[in-house]
Amino acid sequence: MYWDLIFSIFMKKTLKRIMFLAILVSLMMACSDGPPACPSLLEQLDIYMNQNDCEAYGIFLTNEEGLTYIQLRGSHQYNKVLTDGYFFRNGKLVTYSFLDNQPQDSILYRKNTETFTGNIEGYDCFDPYSKEIVNGEPPLPIHLVAFSVDSILPEDAVHVKAKRKHLVNGYNVVRHKALNDSINSFINNTTGPMTMLRIAKKDDCFCYTMCSQNTYCKEHTRGYFLRDGHPVVIYLNEKQMDLDISSIIDVSELKSCKDGIGNYRDYPDYFFFFNWGYKIVGDRIEFMSREENNPPVL
Repeated sequence: MYWDLIFSIFMKKTLKRIMFLAILVSLMMACSDGPPACPSLLEQLDIYMNQNDCEAYGIFLTNEEGLTYIQLRGSHQYNKVLTDGYFFRNGKLVTYSFLDNQPQDSILYRKNTETFTGNIEGYDCFDPYSKEIVNGEPPLPIHLVAFSVDSILPEDAVHVKAKRKHLVNGYNVVRHKALNDSINSFINNTTGPMTMLRIAKKDDCFCYTMCSQNTYCKEHTRGYFLRDGHPVVIYLNEKQMDLDISSIIDVSELKSCKDGIGNYRDYPDYFFFFNWGYKIVGDRIEFMSREENNPPVL
């Protein structure tokens, strides 16, 4: 009995030590430096960094229809507004941003990165709200599509229609049939969580252009509407903010951007330039020639 008691006490102390060591090891592993992102994203990042020598790099992520869309962009300064966190890769600064405020933890491991608190010591930043000019032109970004954490491919290597699962075919808000068909076609043949529709007027003719974006700008918007769940944000030329567009858009049906659009981020769009567009002629849509769009109206 005496030896049984000693053995029992010894085993209890041993088990406690084992449990303590196991917890300690787990904590050390959790706090240890691990990879900042999944291997397939890091592979694409390394390729881009090797092709574009920059001071800083940015990763911008959005989620749409179950797929993650990723943009890699090199620059000479990091974007102070669009930075959620950062890490270092090959001796260079890499910032990241979840543009729709939906963290993709299976692709970018936030626990192994630094949280952005407003400044990254030793690196230059720019604040787009201050309209500061970035020194030098950054290289062209690369767009990626993550079908899974093991399959992140360049967007131009994937058929767009294979990505968009739900095609739109609505007729709400837009009064002009040809413009409405143009909007539907654009959404169905491009990617991006929201569509930017810019409208202007020249020679008594409505002109417009469209592009896909993952941020929007409250300052220049007339409003937005949902086309089968897909946000379409209407912008006006800053010199024509009071333009009457009621003949082609039912403005009473537009939602205000003042309270935000879902989880998407308000971001100044002063750097977007559109030199080409379309014009509405009667019930038709016509492509604007270079001469018609010089100087640019959009």
